[in-house]
Amino acid sequence: MYKLNLNNNLPLLNRSIAEIHQLFRTGQLSPLDLFEQCRQRIRDTKILNAFITSTDDFGFDQSTKSTERYRQGEAFGLLDGIPISFKDNFSTKNIRTTCASKMLENYHPPFNATVVEKLFNSGVTIMGKTNMDEFAMGSACSESYFGPAYHPWNSSIHSGGSSGGSAISVATGACFASLSSDTGGSTRNPASRLGIVGFKPSYGLISRYGLIPLTHSLDVPGIMARNVGDVRLIFNKLHGHDTKDSTTVDVKLNDDDKNLDDLNNLTIGIPVEYNVENLSPNISKAWKEAEYMLRDAGVRIKQISLPHTEYSLACYSILNSSEVASNFACYDGIEYGYRTTKSDQNLEDLYIATREESLNDIVKSRIIAGNYFLLSQNYQRFFEKSLQIRRLISDDFSKAFHDVDFILTPVCLTNTMNYYRWNQMDQTEEAIREDYCTQPANMAGLPAISLPFKLDPDNNFLPIGLQLIGQQFDDYNLLKFSEKFEKLTKFPNLIFE
Repeated sequence: MYKLNLNNNLPLLNRSIAEIHQLFRTGQLSPLDLFEQCRQRIRDTKILNAFITSTDDFGFDQSTKSTERYRQGEAFGLLDGIPISFKDNFSTKNIRTTCASKMLENYHPPFNATVVEKLFNSGVTIMGKTNMDEFAMGSACSESYFGPAYHPWNSSIHSGGSSGGSAISVATGACFASLSSDTGGSTRNPASRLGIVGFKPSYGLISRYGLIPLTHSLDVPGIMARNVGDVRLIFNKLHGHDTKDSTTVDVKLNDDDKNLDDLNNLTIGIPVEYNVENLSPNISKAWKEAEYMLRDAGVRIKQISLPHTEYSLACYSILNSSEVASNFACYDGIEYGYRTTKSDQNLEDLYIATREESLNDIVKSRIIAGNYFLLSQNYQRFFEKSLQIRRLISDDFSKAFHDVDFILTPVCLTNTMNYYRWNQMDQTEEAIREDYCTQPANMAGLPAISLPFKLDPDNNFLPIGLQLIGQQFDDYNLLKFSEKFEKLTKFPNLIFE
């Protein structure tokens, strides 16, 4: 469980990256000392199953070198010596990268993902590879080959997903930030449920090279931290064109085209389509409270319509499954990953046995569905039609942003469930449904962020997060306004105990 910080004397593992950097600079703390404290926190929270692979030796070496750089006055910058975790679908050279699947249980990439390389070059200390739903298919971090991850504030309930391990590692103080992935909400969902910040940048701003793909057209590297300022520090290091990823764009990000100092100049949109029947009453109440809070601060509130939202889940499901079917063709026991030990099999039987033994039911069902949608007789009816609807969803946002600066929505439709109840439900259907509020931003390639809003007295004082969506490539302004939102909410710093 957590305890609230009732004064300004925060424990070391709850401080901001900037504060830690200052302690490094003045010699009051060394990166090696901090690494040891974070490593102990990982041991203390092992029962939560946040990590698949610990990287003690590698992290020790990095923090030792960082300590020496500070002693020599040659630190690389603000991130030098900062403990960070990586979701286990980012390739890390010579460090096991499993995607939480038996298929890749023993895969050790020979290279680093671009984002990993950039952070290593900034001097960060890797704490480990975090747990996730298998191949990032899920919204509870319950579908991992290595076992489920547990909510740090109430271990009987799920943590959200698919990046649940990353969220837990940040929330408990095992690290100061985590790189996650976000295809339809996998960064924002667990961030909302654990009371931390989860940021999905605009598609194309951060390289996906080395991120083991779920769906190429929707996947985005995400950033988790305990405050917006720390997210921004990480984002500063990661965005930019990458010759290894043709989908990245070379665009100058503007952070001064909106006057965010005066909130009276801003208009926030409230989409009526997100107020659906199965939205939990307490989440709806929090959404309304945030609207009143912003209005009281001088922000103009405008009801808007995103009329194609009702089709977005079906569209997202079809496109997701179709790309999965294509991307996962390499997992056949010949080219990649696990191979069945059954002997005397022809090639087709080897494929079948390998996949049957090494992929869970959710992954297999999406592959089957995707192949169905891509059949020649179904392609135009399902896949092409979904692409057309995706364009309409994007157009809805473009029209809305003519009248508003940002859009405020819930992150999750429902409260976090206990594992027993969750496991009684159709996991494939629930995983898609939980993305209702988050996946439209992926479909349109827009930046979106989950921000902790309140501790809910109607739900055992568990956190509720809300989502802000910005215009494409307006990421810096979204982060700047998110810092304003953060100050208005006065959400407490949750201290793990």
